[in-house]
Amino acid sequence: MEEWMLSTCLEKLFSGDLMEWMRGRKGGANTEEMSKNLKFYLLAAKSLYYDAEEKHITSSDGKALVAELQELLYDGEDALETIDFHDVQSKQRKEQGSSAIQVFDYLSQLVSPFGKKIEPELVKTINCLECILKLKNMFGFKEGADSIRPLRRIPSTSFVEESKLYGRDSDIEAIVGWLLSDDDDADADACGTNKFALIVGPDGIGKSALAQFVFSDDRINAHFDLLLWVPVLDDFDALRMTRTLLEELTCQPPCNPLEEDASRLQARLKDALAGKNFLLVLDSNCNRNPFDPHALGILSEFGGSRSKIIMTASTCPEPVLMPTFTIIHLLNPISHDEDCWKLFAERIFHGVATSSHFPQYLEIVGKRLVSKCQGNPFAIKLIGSILRLEPNPEEWDRILSSPIWKRSERESDILPALWFSYLSLPQHLKRCFTHCSIYHCGYEFQMQDLIFLWNAEGLLEPQNGKTIEQVGEEYFHDLKSRSLIHQSRQNESYFTMHCLANNLATSLSGQFCLRLENNSSFTPVRKTRHLSYKRREIQDVKKFEALSESKRLRTFLPLGPMEDNKTFKWDRSVLTKLFRILTYLRVLSLSMYPITQLPDSIGMLKHLRYLDLSYTQLQAIPDVVCSCFHLQTLLLVCCTALARLPFLMRHLTKLRCLDTTGTPLVEMPPHMSALKDLQTLTNFVLGKANGSRIKELQNLQLCGRLCISGLQNVIVGDILQANLEGKLQLTDICFKWDGPADNSEVELQVLDSLRPPRKVEKLSVCSYRGTRFPEWFGNASFTNLCCICLSDGENCFQLPSLGQLPFLIKLYIKGFGKLAVIGKEFYGSVANPFPSLEILHFGDMPEWQIWLLLGGGAFSCLRDLSMIECPKLTGSIPNTKGTLRIEGCPRLQI
Repeated sequence: MEEWMLSTCLEKLFSGDLMEWMRGRKGGANTEEMSKNLKFYLLAAKSLYYDAEEKHITSSDGKALVAELQELLYDGEDALETIDFHDVQSKQRKEQGSSAIQVFDYLSQLVSPFGKKIEPELVKTINCLECILKLKNMFGFKEGADSIRPLRRIPSTSFVEESKLYGRDSDIEAIVGWLLSDDDDADADACGTNKFALIVGPDGIGKSALAQFVFSDDRINAHFDLLLWVPVLDDFDALRMTRTLLEELTCQPPCNPLEEDASRLQARLKDALAGKNFLLVLDSNCNRNPFDPHALGILSEFGGSRSKIIMTASTCPEPVLMPTFTIIHLLNPISHDEDCWKLFAERIFHGVATSSHFPQYLEIVGKRLVSKCQGNPFAIKLIGSILRLEPNPEEWDRILSSPIWKRSERESDILPALWFSYLSLPQHLKRCFTHCSIYHCGYEFQMQDLIFLWNAEGLLEPQNGKTIEQVGEEYFHDLKSRSLIHQSRQNESYFTMHCLANNLATSLSGQFCLRLENNSSFTPVRKTRHLSYKRREIQDVKKFEALSESKRLRTFLPLGPMEDNKTFKWDRSVLTKLFRILTYLRVLSLSMYPITQLPDSIGMLKHLRYLDLSYTQLQAIPDVVCSCFHLQTLLLVCCTALARLPFLMRHLTKLRCLDTTGTPLVEMPPHMSALKDLQTLTNFVLGKANGSRIKELQNLQLCGRLCISGLQNVIVGDILQANLEGKLQLTDICFKWDGPADNSEVELQVLDSLRPPRKVEKLSVCSYRGTRFPEWFGNASFTNLCCICLSDGENCFQLPSLGQLPFLIKLYIKGFGKLAVIGKEFYGSVANPFPSLEILHFGDMPEWQIWLLLGGGAFSCLRDLSMIECPKLTGSIPNTKGTLRIEGCPRLQI
């Protein structure tokens, strides 16, 4: 009853005469005129800001003005977005019609900060901007700074990380020689001290690159049974090291962190490494003191006698730990000018390190630039990244003669090359780079997550013919091509920032970004706009009371896992108070906290664009969230107690991403078709009484991944109206049944009507209740299809002709309880079936007896074959070039 009353109240928000009341409070046409003036001044002030920022790098005179300008830009953007919010609200009202205002008192509390204060704020902001613009000549700044140049974009596939480490031959051989040495000599004692080597050197000198090069050496791959790479961050200790290694070995989290103690985890790790000679690299890119004696002691006891561990560090350990390391290899700057020049030339010409490509004058200037980098490979790469598409000699001269080179290490910890890299960016990329300071050093993030944050901050500029997500990807790759972002060495789908680049972003963001780490003091100030912190470091919710000093906070972002064996509890009253104070929040994450309810005060966050409630215990999301008209990203991953979305979801017309992966929704709310901007919809659930809602997919321009579940409830005649085949941007599609089906022929019609677009790359079918698959399944026209997952087809006795798919690389088939024979139909009518298949996994096939194998070129690329729990299967199996795993298949001939 209470939920119905709240929904009724919120319906009133979009109807009646509320907007007319708001217009009267705001000043009507006067506010519109001021809004136009503010937009003009903001454009001028942004250009002025970047000129002032560049001058601040070489002179401290403009430091105060830069900070004031930045704060005014923030305030101006907030004012414009407030006006935009009421415009959207007005449109919502017109679409819904008018009615009496029955909830005036409640709503007035929500809108009063906007209705009463918007005009004074506009006046104040405009006056301040106007004053600074008038005084710009006094400071020597100008609008439209000369340093702003158009970006020459490098195709993301045109540059590959260098395959050679210039000037490091002796370093490589020293490390490789130690790794391949016989450990049974007199230097090895019972404690296993011959296991450890340390590579030491200053930031940017190439410690990680050296370790990676050795890690990838063919001789090393042949010598060790296991190769493991683990980043060592500031919060690294024995327990976290054990967890990370277990995750590496098992490819999954080891267990619930609250249920597993350290000794049990270490026992599991010891068993997993027993008898195996492993190489482990502990890469401490951002940890100033990575030497945990307890962790090193544990590692010395694990694995075979030839196991080795390499650590990287910027400083040597304390004297008491020095004997732990067999060798301590000091990595110096590249000493030979020719090697530095080759690295620079390779960066300029994308792998062609030949001087003949350079005009003579550029070669002279280039070598002088390289010498200024003092043998630091990271600095050389940065300068090369800036100039590789710059043919203008004047630009090379400008960098060579810049006063930035004259800044001593005492004045700044930032490499001059990093300053040049930043200053060469166009304005839009400068803000995107600086915003990366929200992540602590060494934090690994996904590209999509960062793009969501950029978009929430309004940093992505719309471009004709491109979605805002595609624009974000371009920005991301531009920063990556300049070595300001790089791919994780541990996981190719994650990225990180070099610690030196992170230091620069942190320096540029100043007081506007507060990052809590390493138990640092929590002192937010009026200027603070962005807050991030490590979840495991804040265990007392009362600490956030200090945020009352930062009423204009835009970002509230916890990062990383929760603290082991501790539970952080959000008190509802604290959340209520927090939302009432931080009404300018654009990014809010409460993910991983055991929250069961959200207070209605969340509706006061009218600027909210990004809301992450993943891995919480929420049982419902209040409909008042649907009054946050600016919301673009709503993440509800693995909310295991959540069954329904808010009834008024249709009002979130700016929503672009709705991720409910792993959340047991029973149905979708009505009118999802109203969300015209929606790009990502991970799961569209058809409820028992609304199977026809599949038609609402018709006008949604979805891309990426889509799962349609509850297909046992679908109305067959409505499926074609969803126009799945026409959604060419969908690359990963899953069709899922969640209950029994009455008629297998009807299920065949359902799947036949769900034909995906031609460009689909991954296709999954779960719990299909038909006896066979439709004709389109396995059609050779699906040339992009590289992965297929078929699971729990309990009625199916025949597999589709998947051998006809020319570029199928991965195939997983599991839980086909009635399948007895895999015959010729599996291969189709092609001469060489499965020409690209590399991974083939079968599992839980209790009745499977016969597998007809064709000779010739079938399975010619197979490198990973897994057969699990196929107890009746007899005969032979295909040859595989790599991994073979067989369990519960006693009758197979191997």
